Amino acid sequence: INDNFIVDKFGKIKAADGEFRGKVETAIDGKKIVIDPDDSSIKMFNENNHQVASIQYIQSGHSSSDHMVSRAQIILFDINYQGTIISSSRFQSDNIIIESNQFRPDKYELLINPFLIQFIKNGTTTKEISNI
Repeated sequence: INDNFIVDKFGKIKAADGEFRGKVETAIDGKKIVIDPDDSSIKMFNENNHQVASIQYIQSGHSSSDHMVSRAQIILFDINYQGTIISSSRFQSDNIIIESNQFRPDKYELLINPFLIQFIKNGTTTKEISNI
């Protein structure tokens, strides 16, 4: 069209600026990144199409407000060859949650926030350190 937008013979796009309205997917050897406005996320998938990471925009309650709070969260997954989640980590501005299923059938969790460190096994708190 002009020097600000070029598509070469191999389909490579060069643009000076732009906006995408809708889903965008990249893929190399089956691995892909998906930007999805429908759920306000960026997701990464491995070569077997199993999700291994996401960044999401979420609304949730917060103890400091009677209203919903806007926040982002990052979730990381370790996935085995069968697609089973072995462990995961969830990061938000005020807490971190780490889960491990490495020692099945037991599930271990660690919750860290400015007020508390909590160790959990199979849904039961085994140790807690309070900062209050």
